[in-house]
Amino acid sequence: MRPTTKVGDLEEFYGIVLDAPPQLTLDEAIRRRLGPLEVRVGRSVRVGQIELRIRSLTHRGAIDGLSMVILPPDEESAGGEGAEGPDRIDAE
Repeated sequence: MRPTTKVGDLEEFYGIVLDAPPQLTLDEAIRRRLGPLEVRVGRSVRVGQIELRIRSLTHRGAIDGLSMVILPPDEESAGGEGAEGPDRIDAE
Protein backbone atom coordinates (compact mmCIF):
# COMPACT_ATOMS: atom_id res chain seq x y z
CA MET A 1 0.00 0.00 0.00
CA ARG A 2 1.36 3.40 -0.92
CA PRO A 3 1.44 6.04 1.82
CA THR A 4 0.52 8.70 -0.76
CA THR A 5 -2.93 7.13 -1.21
CA LYS A 6 -5.69 9.51 -0.13
CA VAL A 7 -8.05 8.43 2.65
CA GLY A 8 -11.04 9.30 0.44
CA ASP A 9 -9.72 7.16 -2.43
CA LEU A 10 -9.31 4.17 -0.10
CA GLU A 11 -12.83 4.65 1.30
CA GLU A 12 -14.30 4.77 -2.18
CA PHE A 13 -12.32 1.83 -3.60
CA TYR A 14 -12.99 -0.56 -0.69
CA GLY A 15 -16.40 0.77 0.35
CA ILE A 16 -15.24 1.38 3.92
CA VAL A 17 -15.44 4.29 6.34
CA LEU A 18 -12.31 5.72 7.93
CA ASP A 19 -12.29 8.26 10.72
CA ALA A 20 -9.87 10.64 9.02
CA PRO A 21 -10.43 13.54 6.62
CA PRO A 22 -10.71 12.27 3.02
CA GLN A 23 -8.16 14.74 1.64
CA LEU A 24 -5.34 13.38 3.87
CA THR A 25 -2.84 10.86 2.60
CA LEU A 26 -2.41 7.67 4.61
CA ASP A 27 1.02 9.00 5.66
CA GLU A 28 -0.59 12.16 7.03
CA ALA A 29 -3.37 10.24 8.80
CA ILE A 30 -0.83 7.95 10.48
CA ARG A 31 1.39 10.84 11.57
CA ARG A 32 -1.60 12.63 13.08
CA ARG A 33 -2.46 9.53 15.12
CA LEU A 34 1.04 8.54 16.18
CA GLY A 35 2.85 11.85 16.35
CA PRO A 36 6.10 12.48 14.47
CA LEU A 37 8.39 10.81 17.03
CA GLU A 38 6.40 7.55 17.05
CA VAL A 39 6.54 6.84 13.31
CA ARG A 40 8.71 3.74 12.94
CA VAL A 41 8.69 0.35 11.25
CA GLY A 42 6.32 -2.10 12.93
CA ARG A 43 3.96 0.49 14.42
CA SER A 44 0.31 0.13 13.57
CA VAL A 45 -2.64 2.43 13.87
CA ARG A 46 -6.34 1.82 13.59
CA VAL A 47 -8.21 4.24 11.34
CA GLY A 48 -11.91 3.43 11.34
CA GLN A 49 -12.45 0.04 9.71
CA ILE A 50 -8.78 -0.62 8.91
CA GLU A 51 -5.49 -1.15 10.63
CA LEU A 52 -2.38 0.23 8.91
CA ARG A 53 1.09 -1.07 9.76
CA ILE A 54 4.28 0.74 8.77
CA ARG A 55 6.42 -1.70 6.78
CA SER A 56 9.26 0.56 5.70
CA LEU A 57 10.65 4.08 5.98
CA THR A 58 12.97 6.05 3.72
CA HIS A 59 16.37 7.13 5.01
CA ARG A 60 14.75 10.51 5.80
CA GLY A 61 11.99 8.92 7.88
CA ALA A 62 9.12 9.20 5.41
CA ILE A 63 6.73 6.26 5.35
CA ASP A 64 7.65 4.18 2.32
CA GLY A 65 5.45 1.10 2.65
CA LEU A 66 2.27 0.12 4.49
CA SER A 67 0.23 -2.99 5.01
CA MET A 68 -3.50 -2.83 5.57
CA VAL A 69 -6.05 -5.08 7.24
CA ILE A 70 -9.77 -4.44 6.83
CA LEU A 71 -11.33 -5.28 10.18
CA PRO A 72 -14.54 -7.30 10.43
CA PRO A 73 -17.59 -5.18 11.34
CA ASP A 74 -17.93 -6.79 14.78
CA GLU A 75 -14.26 -6.13 15.62
CA GLU A 76 -14.48 -2.59 14.27
CA SER A 77 -17.46 -1.73 16.47
CA ALA A 78 -16.42 -3.73 19.52
CA GLY A 79 -12.77 -2.76 19.35
CA GLY A 80 -11.54 -6.36 19.30
CA GLU A 81 -9.93 -8.27 22.13
CA GLY A 82 -7.58 -6.15 24.18
CA ALA A 83 -8.38 -2.98 22.25
CA GLU A 84 -7.97 0.42 23.79
CA GLY A 85 -10.84 1.92 21.80
CA PRO A 86 -11.27 3.20 18.25
CA ASP A 87 -7.89 4.94 18.14
CA ARG A 88 -5.90 1.94 19.37
CA ILE A 89 -2.19 2.17 18.62
CA ASP A 90 -0.07 -0.95 18.88
CA ALA A 91 3.70 -1.03 19.18
CA GLU A 92 5.87 -3.98 18.30
